[in-house]
Amino acid sequence: MEEERSLQVLLEHPPKGFKVIEDNKFELVIRHRNAGMGCMTTFLLVWLGGWGWACVAMLFQYVRPSPDQEPVSLLIVLALWFSEFLVGGFFLYVLARRSFRLEGSMLTFEVEVFGIRKVRTVSKDDIRGVKQVKDGGEGDDSFPSWGLRLETGERRSISLLFRQPHESSRWLGQVLQSRLGVPFHDVPE
Repeated sequence: MEEERSLQVLLEHPPKGFKVIEDNKFELVIRHRNAGMGCMTTFLLVWLGGWGWACVAMLFQYVRPSPDQEPVSLLIVLALWFSEFLVGGFFLYVLARRSFRLEGSMLTFEVEVFGIRKVRTVSKDDIRGVKQVKDGGEGDDSFPSWGLRLETGERRSISLLFRQPHESSRWLGQVLQSRLGVPFHDVPE
């Protein structure tokens, strides 16, 4: 009974970026969006727009070189497009919405970006534990961050969250521990 009350308290006060959509005896649905990244999103949007314009201009210069200018190297054009897609991929990560659905004996983890979904389902019997990991703040990385991994019976781990504040990954870990009945190993700040 005490465990149910502590789970209820957790679910009533989710950290920033989390939203409890459905909570009943049979199903729990939690949605997550990266929060607090408005400035970075704006910067990336402006950067991608300008860089994309430069990519198109360089490609056009490569395909139809001006007689009065030196031709553009294909290597430069490819490097520009590669970095555009690399930063674009990170931008999609920032915009992604994750959801965690616990129903019956299954945990379904879903990542959605612009209507494109990636869904993964794990049986409760295969889950051995939930582990919080520090995934940033060491060496050149000045922003400490933590992730959350699901340990399965296949001796594999599935990354549920990464690059999050300590309390966010800890909150989800505690909720999963309570609802799945598996051990949760957290990391001190």
